[in-house]
Amino acid sequence: MTSPATSRLGLAFLAGAAAFGLMAAPMTASAAPYAFASNQITGLTVTFEGGGALTGVAAANTSISASASYTGFPGAVLANNGLVGNALNLPAPGQAFSGPGPAPADNTFVPAGPPGTFSGARSDAQIGAGSASTGGITVSNVAEGYSAGAPGTAGTSTGVNSAVITFTVTGTGAPVVVSFTDLIQLIAATAPNAGETAVARIANTFSVTPRGASTPIFLAAPDAINVEVSSGAGSPPNNSIGPTAVPITITTPTLSSGVTYTLSFTSSATESIVVGTPTDVPEPASLALLGLGLLGLAAVRSRMRA
Repeated sequence: MTSPATSRLGLAFLAGAAAFGLMAAPMTASAAPYAFASNQITGLTVTFEGGGALTGVAAANTSISASASYTGFPGAVLANNGLVGNALNLPAPGQAFSGPGPAPADNTFVPAGPPGTFSGARSDAQIGAGSASTGGITVSNVAEGYSAGAPGTAGTSTGVNSAVITFTVTGTGAPVVVSFTDLIQLIAATAPNAGETAVARIANTFSVTPRGASTPIFLAAPDAINVEVSSGAGSPPNNSIGPTAVPITITTPTLSSGVTYTLSFTSSATESIVVGTPTDVPEPASLALLGLGLLGLAAVRSRMRA
């Protein structure tokens, strides 16, 4: 016959074993990676020093492009070109998008919504109508990616775009001054899943190249508007910049009188996310049950000794 003390000891062992068993059952940490990058340039002005309008302007062209890819879905690539002074948008559907969707509206250069609003990768670029000599040109770029799939499943995405404005001008013996304000915003967020990453980046450059040359004599890439944020496996959980308005002024070397130069301004935004493998962690409730089982075992052993 089993004694009461032995029964109590058996029950305590069963409680402890149950607690150990529950502790061994993992709780899966899950959250989706997210990346957002945007630069919105306003008041873009390109003049000779002192405010003089560019002379001998020819082949003043604009071009924009965008691409997006998301694991398991067709990629998308869009492009368009035009003339400086005219508005320029991507052809229908208006932005590159890949993924299960729903796709955010095009010409949306702020976060489309809280993570979870859509799943996929998007990329968009736009140049607004206006005069470079009076500061009327706008340039906007955005790349955004979010994966709502279960951790460890498909969800790797990239979004890349660029906007380029090119002038061919004749030097007058004066430098060229480029000025604008860039509203920048970057976000990179991940969960503590192994291998999970999110990167958001913007880049802006201005170059001067003599006609017939392949190497610029001047290249400017201000640090304040060539930035990146990243997050990996939840470290940090959310890394962000902005939205912040950054005023920029770039002055080139003197452009020799009568010499023809190509002036080129390029602006871009990119995002990249990779879904990680979930990390198994003990559930708090399992740890609590383990504690109760051990307490019960200690109580029974104390009574047996008494």
